[in-house]
Amino acid sequence: MDPVVSDANIDLGYRYRSTAVITDGDDHGEVQGDPRESGGRAGTRAPHHAIGGKEGRISTLDLFGRNFVLLTGPDQPLWRDRARRAEEELNIQIDVHSIGDTGDYSDTAGGFSDAYGISAAGAVLIRPDGFVAWRAATDAHTAPSLTAVLTTLLGHSTRPRTPDAEAFSQPLPV
Repeated sequence: MDPVVSDANIDLGYRYRSTAVITDGDDHGEVQGDPRESGGRAGTRAPHHAIGGKEGRISTLDLFGRNFVLLTGPDQPLWRDRARRAEEELNIQIDVHSIGDTGDYSDTAGGFSDAYGISAAGAVLIRPDGFVAWRAATDAHTAPSLTAVLTTLLGHSTRPRTPDAEAFSQPLPV
């Protein structure tokens, strides 16, 4: 008989496997696990981590819910540039937040990078539903483009932000 699994593991610790997540080699086939030990693996719920900002102490979970969110270490302008480029090329919105002493939010609890399984130069992409879609453990120089990652996650090819002006210059069929 299989051992009894805690309710928290079943309710909060399940792991998605689909085209809506891109794993990074740490997937050993587990279906669920302790949600406090997810380590920011793709397909798991993004972990809670206390951060500080203008509004006081909040959770990283407070940053999710509307758009894709890219969390980075402090002072990571290349990740911001990649996010802006992906927004323009894919016509989507990405909220970018840097966490650390010189970031948008301070790492009040310490250990943000460990909680999300990235280095200070890495980044993690969170889906609007709060699940980790993808992460780059190291820096943006060695990671695939964010546009390519999102194209794969969303299952479509790139499309321009503005309509093609030529398409509007043609008469409508009668």
